[in-house]
Amino acid sequence: LSEWLFEETQVEVDLSLHGAFVTQMANGSLPHEVFQTYFDQDNLYLREYARVFDSLASSARDDEEFMWLTSSALSYLQEHGSTHSRRNISNADFENLAMPVTKRYTSLQLDAAAKGDRLLTFASVLPCQKLYDFVFTTLQEQGVADDNPYKEFIQQYATEEVKESTRKLSAYLDKEAALLDSVDPAGSHHTEERKQEALRMYREAMDLEAAFFQQGFNKPPPPVEPEAKEATEEPNHHPTTAAVAEEEESDDGGSVDVSVWIVAGLVGAAAVVGRLAAKRGPAPRALRDSLL
Repeated sequence: LSEWLFEETQVEVDLSLHGAFVTQMANGSLPHEVFQTYFDQDNLYLREYARVFDSLASSARDDEEFMWLTSSALSYLQEHGSTHSRRNISNADFENLAMPVTKRYTSLQLDAAAKGDRLLTFASVLPCQKLYDFVFTTLQEQGVADDNPYKEFIQQYATEEVKESTRKLSAYLDKEAALLDSVDPAGSHHTEERKQEALRMYREAMDLEAAFFQQGFNKPPPPVEPEAKEATEEPNHHPTTAAVAEEEESDDGGSVDVSVWIVAGLVGAAAVVGRLAAKRGPAPRALRDSLL
């Protein structure tokens, strides 16, 4: 089933492969700020993606599957923190900083997981793995210039380890499809209907992959400031130096907002450490240093 799903969604796959983001990354012209936006959103995406794997692990059909899915979930959470300090992302952070495509994509996957539908949940997460395997292997085979700043970023995804992870995740989806056939060996209308549902889920996820890349060209939303607390000072109490400084910053153009984005930018820059071993692999030090 996994191969059939990929073959049936070549139009959506091509939207990513031939889209502006991947095309510019391949020739080295992708603006760093576009890559930065993409990577910051990817960090948010992986936080929710890990939770989907955790849900699948909780209903694993054997110990081997449980261990692989659990390990993958933890790896996603630690992806940007093995070398650099990883920001502890809260639910509020996600709601405030995640862009529309990020929210829509993760909601699609989390909703499938919440319903306990293993076939559709695997169909929602496999496109991410399969697409990165396919796209970056294709770019590597086409050749990447030595002076391309994204060369090592591309190469780290075109590896045998990545392909093995793709095979593993595909096998779990195929196992769920095989269970449909075993329950209904005659191949009833219900079985075909379920496979079509999987195709619809897979296609929507693959479509959102293309939109996720393209989202990098959009300006991220400003972080939402917490509501001001009511003053508790006595009427004649003089404000502290810190309070005065904070008020002055608010009056001269929003320095607080700028500082928040400086921190967010540093977190995003530090995030260029590549995909986890279960999916893509660690970023080489030279690439990481060049993008910081």
